[in-house]
Amino acid sequence: MQCTFYIPTSIPTGSSSAPKLAQILAIAIANAATESTSVNRDVFIDNIRFSSGSNVLGIMNKATNICRTIGVTMNDDETVYSDAGVYKFLGVMYDHQKKTVELSDGIKEKLKTIRSKFEAKEMSTTVHDFQSMFGLLSWSSMVVKHHTAQYYLIYKFMRKKCGSKGPDDTVQNWPSTNDVWTNWASNLLYHPKRCVEAEKQKETITIISDASLIGWGGFVFASNLVLAFAGRWHRKHSAREINLLEAKAVLFILKAMKERGMTNQSVKVIVDNTSVQSGLNKGRSRSFKLNCCLLGILKLVRSMGIILTTVEYINTKLNPADFLSRLGRRFAWPL
Repeated sequence: MQCTFYIPTSIPTGSSSAPKLAQILAIAIANAATESTSVNRDVFIDNIRFSSGSNVLGIMNKATNICRTIGVTMNDDETVYSDAGVYKFLGVMYDHQKKTVELSDGIKEKLKTIRSKFEAKEMSTTVHDFQSMFGLLSWSSMVVKHHTAQYYLIYKFMRKKCGSKGPDDTVQNWPSTNDVWTNWASNLLYHPKRCVEAEKQKETITIISDASLIGWGGFVFASNLVLAFAGRWHRKHSAREINLLEAKAVLFILKAMKERGMTNQSVKVIVDNTSVQSGLNKGRSRSFKLNCCLLGILKLVRSMGIILTTVEYINTKLNPADFLSRLGRRFAWPL
């Protein structure tokens, strides 16, 4: 019996398996190059980044030799080594000296194109184009940690108009979202550099909050003191859903902190509501009312110079602020 063996020398670009195969191969190359070292590596499809305080150049050369051995071609013109720790990778400018990241010039040009499109009031385009613009804006916001609660209408538009249609279908943009698209692109273009070092600081303040249908309450644990705050809901708040009340509790505690000059801190927030936890971590919510409250929290946090390090969940039975929310009266109590 005769058999013929075929050994592929390249992967067709249009193949649906190409990205997955490239990712598997790139991870294997990166792991082999960094074996028994402290060098960090990041892999995305066929892009590899090595970062460390030393010996990065040696690791890059090792990875190149591995590629030559197994017959993988690398684009030498796209291989970048930066001894100063400033370089571009996948549309992000990294500065290891200042510990900052920002969007690259190429990404900013794409954002300018999006802004120009909606400034010209081009109201109709394909679903694929809307998904591409939305994806770029969402990804860029994640890179620079720009909260997206203020773009609620765009998220709603993408769900309602683009969620059930094919990529080549033409969709009419909502007039109410035109300025929102423009503002999102503009805000990202002029967004300050994201300081990664500041985000790694250990929290100096911990907030534990709770809300009931009666009122709200919470504790603020700082390095040398403990504060307790509580209040009763006004009639306009009492009929609202519990998710919104839980978010309001966090907002009122932050306002109480601002009145006492507790600004420019790294803060951890602990809540017993998963909707609020998820909303604060993502920077937005699918609920319009909760989204508005989250936007108020994030704006207040920014004005106070506060960095939200983490937002964690605690079971209601274990929440020490539970009884404060049920007292039914307003007070501020330093312990």
